[in-house]
Amino acid sequence: MQELLYLIPGIKKLKNLPFWITNTVRAALFAVFLVGLLAFGVMTYDYINGFEMFHWEPTAHLVTVILVIAAASLFYYRPYCYLVCPIGLLSWVLERAALLGVRIDKGRCKDCSACLKLSPCPSIEKLVKGDSPWLPDCTSCGYCVAKCPKRALRFGLPKPIL
Repeated sequence: MQELLYLIPGIKKLKNLPFWITNTVRAALFAVFLVGLLAFGVMTYDYINGFEMFHWEPTAHLVTVILVIAAASLFYYRPYCYLVCPIGLLSWVLERAALLGVRIDKGRCKDCSACLKLSPCPSIEKLVKGDSPWLPDCTSCGYCVAKCPKRALRFGLPKPIL
């Protein structure tokens, strides 16, 4: 839903918050979730988990959460994923060890920035520039791969170093 709302044309898109901010917020919320669960036996995540809407009795606060996420999604790329989702935080940590992912062939890349201009994902800039070992999490949306005119980006295994 977030991505579909973001792709609605005619709405001015805002630049995503820096990754260090979004990940700090997400990590802090994750810590609150863990403390609530382990110390008090309360599943605090349920209060802001949009997926709870799929149960038969959505509450007013969950409807409000969904509406806020939907409104933010019109302007920002996947706000729930990058600010709240604990699974996104864990997958970001595990992404370092993932065999599959978006890979760049620096020999083919001509620094045209087409992928940066046309992909909403915040990880592509750091991937292309190669200036950070801590990339924002890639959602494997494929926009950057599809938009690269030089086919310098691909989704797959890393090339073996020989």
